[in-house]
Amino acid sequence: SEPTELALDVNIDKDKYQAGEGIKLSGSVTENGNAARANVIYSLAGKNNSIDVNGKFEITLTAPESEGEFLLRLTVEKDNRIATKDITFSVYKKIFLRISGPSTVAVSANQSTSFVVTVSNEGQKGINNISISTDLPSNWYSFGSSALSLAPGEKKNIEITLTIPNAESRAVSITAKGDETSASSELMLNVVKETNQIATG
Repeated sequence: SEPTELALDVNIDKDKYQAGEGIKLSGSVTENGNAARANVIYSLAGKNNSIDVNGKFEITLTAPESEGEFLLRLTVEKDNRIATKDITFSVYKKIFLRISGPSTVAVSANQSTSFVVTVSNEGQKGINNISISTDLPSNWYSFGSSALSLAPGEKKNIEITLTIPNAESRAVSITAKGDETSASSELMLNVVKETNQIATG
C-alpha cells in the first residue's frame, strides 16, 4: 500500500508574551489530508508533555517566568512516521511604576508643609535609578531621598517638603522616573496667602 503522509499543523496566538501569561496553540494532525488520531508531544524549556488528539487540537501553556527567546517543539509520531513543528516566541517582563499621593495639599505662604507620596513597583521587573521631580520651581520643594531602586511588589514612601511664597493655588504634577519607565500623579496645591499682603480696594 502507498505510504500515508503524516502532517502536523500548528498556530500560536501571538509571538510575544508577558512572563506567566497564557499561551494558546491550535493545530491539527492529518494523514493524507484527513483528520488523524495520534499523540502529540510538546516540549518547552526542557519539559515534555503530550496530548492525545483526533484531528484538531488546542493546547494552553504558561509562558516562562524568565525573559528571552523560547523554542516550542511539537512532535507527532504514528506508525514509525514522525512530523515536527518548531515555534519560537519571546517573553518579556511587565514594567509598571506607580506614584500616588494626596489629591489636595493646603500650604500657608512662606511656611513649610510636608506630605508623603508613595512610589510602588507594580510590575514584574526591578526598577532602578528612580528619581522624583515636580513641575514647581526647584526652590519651592525638597525631599530627603536620593535615587531609589524598587524590586517587584516593593513600595517606598517619600516625604516632600514645600515652602511656597505668596503664590496662586495651582495644580502640581509629581513625577517618578526610573530606568525604562516613569509615572506621574497630580495634586491641587491650595496656597493660603499672608493676609497683610492682600491689597484692599
